[in-house]
Amino acid sequence: MNCNKTDCKASALKNDEFCFFHSQRPEIVAKRTLAQSKGGRNTKISNEPITIESLEDIHTTLLETLNEIRGSGKDSTVSKSRAIAYICLILANIRDRIDLEKRVEALEKRFNDGYLS
Repeated sequence: MNCNKTDCKASALKNDEFCFFHSQRPEIVAKRTLAQSKGGRNTKISNEPITIESLEDIHTTLLETLNEIRGSGKDSTVSKSRAIAYICLILANIRDRIDLEKRVEALEKRFNDGYLS
């Protein structure tokens, strides 16, 4: 038998009209709270130190952070959207600066090689 909540396709628990996620029985609520708490503690947080020596390092770190935020189920959709938009704005700025640095380096190399005298 399916859960009695609208649009819920989960099977109802034995001796209950609701599934694990919708049951209001105190013992089920306690188990659900414990399961949710364990899920939050099992998230992987990197404790490795971050080394920033270039714009590429910042770019890489921000991309990793962006992917962690996208994969996280902890924040509200609005909070996640704002964080993602802000990181993307910073990434676009960094990408422009990286491209500019590469162009300047190429011009310097051409100048030092005698092509731009």
